[in-house]
Amino acid sequence: ENRHAASPRNPLLVVFQASCEIRNSIVFGTMIVVLVFLPLFALSGMEGRLFAPLGVAYIVSILSSLLVSLTLTPVLSYWLLSKAKFMSHEKDGPLLRFLKWIAGGAIAFSLRFSRTMLLMGAVAVAIAFMFVLRLEKDFLPPFNEGVAQLNIVLPPGTSLRKSNEIAQTAMARLMDIDGVKAFARRTGRAELDEHAEGVNITELIISFDADRGREDVLKEIREAMADIPGIQTTVEQPLAHLISHMLSGVKAQVGIKIYGDDLTVLRQKAKEMAAAMRQVKGVTDLLVEPQVEIPQLRIELDRDQLLRYGLTPVYVNDYVETAMNGDVVSEVLLGQR
Repeated sequence: ENRHAASPRNPLLVVFQASCEIRNSIVFGTMIVVLVFLPLFALSGMEGRLFAPLGVAYIVSILSSLLVSLTLTPVLSYWLLSKAKFMSHEKDGPLLRFLKWIAGGAIAFSLRFSRTMLLMGAVAVAIAFMFVLRLEKDFLPPFNEGVAQLNIVLPPGTSLRKSNEIAQTAMARLMDIDGVKAFARRTGRAELDEHAEGVNITELIISFDADRGREDVLKEIREAMADIPGIQTTVEQPLAHLISHMLSGVKAQVGIKIYGDDLTVLRQKAKEMAAAMRQVKGVTDLLVEPQVEIPQLRIELDRDQLLRYGLTPVYVNDYVETAMNGDVVSEVLLGQR
């Protein structure tokens, strides 16, 4: 339009005025989209861990797009469009003319029957609201990893030999379950592992045929382990197990933590709560985390007697530590060892 005007203005002025004309619309539109994504940061648990990075990435990208549209795009318009040859004549391409024809018809129809369109929109929103009320409340569907993880928990302090014996019994029963193809066992984990476990805990990763339903196989696994004395079992999936352990430190979908000063009272309350929860329909693999009292040796130093014999608390502490735990004097490296 400026090029065909009787007295064309400077192209830079045209770009500036056009940018000012749409600036508010771009800024407000971007802010609305950013506000829509802000509730993602209020999510907790697994959903928050998964979707908060998505919200950050989208907000950063759309704000970057806003910055580009207000700075780089006007400059490129001035450089590339002010002297472009195709700007000398006004003619849309066939695709753009077709899209304008569709958009024009839709706009004309909606304006002619505006009340009908508004009524249809309200009915659609009402129907959608009714379906939302009937949806299940899980934010994410449960994972189906194709494998199961059986956790066998023995009392703390159980020896590795006894853990192996019970694990062999469990594996023999797993072989009799229809559909189980293979399994691998891990008893305990190294102390420096990020997910350290004692030798009283055995994990079995079980793969089974896809022909059988996952819930059916898990149910048979629970029934096969039910009458092995002295153990507590939970059946879940490896990835879900790791995620739940990472989020809450509890190896279950729901964890209840009890706080207090008296360990005996805490254990009694835990048993009462477990008995109540067993009556809830749908509760499986209920486990009260086993704990054991560890004996301690308390050493109190008499500073007057230390002074009498010319000793210091630091020297005595180092002496006791060396006597109980040993001391590393030096190290010799042999290759990678």
